[in-house]
Amino acid sequence: MKIFNVKQLSLFCSDKESSAYRRRLPARKRRGAAAVFGLILTVSLVALMAVTIDMGHIRVAEAEIQRSADASAMAACWELFDQQVSSASESDLQDSAWQAANSIASRNFVGQQTPEFSSGDVELGTYSTDQSWSTSDPSTYNAARVTLKLQSGGNGELPLFFGDVTGRQSQSLRTTATAAMFSAISGFNEPETHDETIDILPFALDLPSWTAMCAGLTEDDFEFDDGAVRSGSDGLCETNLYPQGTGSPGNRGTVDIGGSNNSTKDLSRQILYGISKQDFIDLGKP
Repeated sequence: MKIFNVKQLSLFCSDKESSAYRRRLPARKRRGAAAVFGLILTVSLVALMAVTIDMGHIRVAEAEIQRSADASAMAACWELFDQQVSSASESDLQDSAWQAANSIASRNFVGQQTPEFSSGDVELGTYSTDQSWSTSDPSTYNAARVTLKLQSGGNGELPLFFGDVTGRQSQSLRTTATAAMFSAISGFNEPETHDETIDILPFALDLPSWTAMCAGLTEDDFEFDDGAVRSGSDGLCETNLYPQGTGSPGNRGTVDIGGSNNSTKDLSRQILYGISKQDFIDLGKP
């Protein structure tokens, strides 16, 4: 056993008390630091919430302004067609299309606002399938293009909720939409004579099955060579034309094109040679 004298014991106790005091002192300092850190974190969270809400508000407004522009372009395009049928002048075409676009835009809110088109925001022109745009020949106009804006120069910018926190009071928005009418759509007509046929197979196939075959996702178990079908691969995928459960809605299988007596003889003839003029007469279409 180790024996301490009074002086040594006194120093030992004094050291323990001093150490305990030093351990208690940082705890008070830590409580103050936690309060400061909590205040900083709270302010940061408020700022983050403000930015998140304003960004969400902007994204919703972007969807709304695009929706409004799309609807307005369609309305202007329909008005263009109606005015062309009535042989209206070019200036009347422009004015009528502009009024139609504004009529629809006034019914679609964008951030609780109803933006309007200025006269230059609605443009008529000729739109082609290659996405080219021309305004050179009014006689060929088939489309309307609109530009909808929420900007300081027109309709005013979109106001934000937390501009005082984020430092941005408003947001500028702009979008363009085009609607066009195409008359050059290919199709088929009834054969002119009884000796002619139309290359149509009397089958209905659901779109997912057709898309999968075109994408090469179905089987390639057969090949066609010298007028005959054989087992083998020729790089052309096949699909099953007969009814089966694919989960897709609509009809699938053979289609009755012609008289009500849809016999196997009729189907075989149509598969081999196409749809005849008499089939159209019996069908009563188009």
